[in-house]
This record gives sequence, C-alpha cells and structure tokens, in this order.
Amino acid sequence: MRSSALRLLIFSDSHGDVETMCAAVEAEMPGAAIHLGDHITDAERLGERYPQLAIYQILGNTDARGTGEWTRHIELCGKRIFLTHGHTFLEGEGVKTYFEGITNLFLSECGSADIILFGHTHEPFINCCNGKWVMNPGRASKTYGVLELAPDQINWRFQEV
Repeated sequence: MRSSALRLLIFSDSHGDVETMCAAVEAEMPGAAIHLGDHITDAERLGERYPQLAIYQILGNTDARGTGEWTRHIELCGKRIFLTHGHTFLEGEGVKTYFEGITNLFLSECGSADIILFGHTHEPFINCCNGKWVMNPGRASKTYGVLELAPDQINWRFQEV
C-alpha cells in the first residue's frame, strides 16, 4: 500500500470486548479506526489505550442513553463515508432484514456517500453497487473490517479474530 493511503479498522458491536480491538490495532497498525456502535464506551476505552489513533464513533441501539451521534458523515482520502449502526433504517428488526434494510441505506440520506458502513446484525457483509460500497464488519469479537483508502482506490478485507 502506498504511503499516501490510509488503513482503517472497522469495528461494530464490541459488547465489552476491548481487548480484541486492541489486538487488532497492534496487528494492523491502522491510521484510524471506526466503531459503528453498541458499546460506544469500548471505543472510548480503545482511544484511551491508543491516544494517537483517530477514532470515529457513533451510537448503536444498546447505547440509547449515551451521548453522541446516531449517524455520521466523514471524508477520508477524498472518499465520502456514511456511518450508521443500522437499526434505525427499518422499524422492528432494522437491517436484520437485509434486502429491505440495505435498500433503505442506499436510498437514505447517505445517497451521496461513496462508502456506507453499518453494524447491528453481527454478520459480515460487503457489496458494491453502481460504485457505492456497503460494508458491515460483523461482531468485533469474531470479525472486523480493514479498509485501505487512497484517492484512487478502495480495498477491503474481513479479518477473523
């Protein structure tokens, strides 16, 4: 990977498993990390352990009493990235109804995003449609995502824990 590229670790649904996220940081040496909700305090603890690591985080359904954002738009390496836990895109089961939930993600306010990241289902998922990427890293205690960005490239992989 070129030096102008950025390696991101993508976590979701950590549910108290900070140690697995720390091990991933040690193994991958990322430039930044994203936590897609459910135990946002885990993202805060990760930030305390790695204060030099930029961490972008949002709330999940188990973070209902937390303070923060439910969705967020960020831009890295010229790519527009939409972050959501995913549970708000359908009533009831949210993105657990994959086809309807992902369609809602595509048609929602994130329509201008190049990359859509969501969690909630605990199941890894990746797809590209019309140049727009959608990814779910799965549950942090089992899998996480690695996203390598450069102005002219997007590379993905899932890493099993």
